[in-house]
Amino acid sequence: MCEDIKELFELFFEVYLDKSGDYELLEVIPPFYAFRGLVVASPVWYPNISLETRRKLFNFIRNVLEEERFDYKGVDRYLER
Repeated sequence: MCEDIKELFELFFEVYLDKSGDYELLEVIPPFYAFRGLVVASPVWYPNISLETRRKLFNFIRNVLEEERFDYKGVDRYLER
């Protein structure tokens, strides 16, 4: 993941969690991300995504569903097999 995007992603989560106190989000967001990942990985909706990107999306889906809590600081590892 591009370092600038990763930094922005982490900052968003940190500020949101700090301001809202909604740490339960980290427990309920994995199924949402998995569903969105399935939509984006679908060749019906996004036919021009490369096989490599599609594979990373499926890695993300599988890995995010294996966690009890979403690790927004370690999001890169969700893309790995």
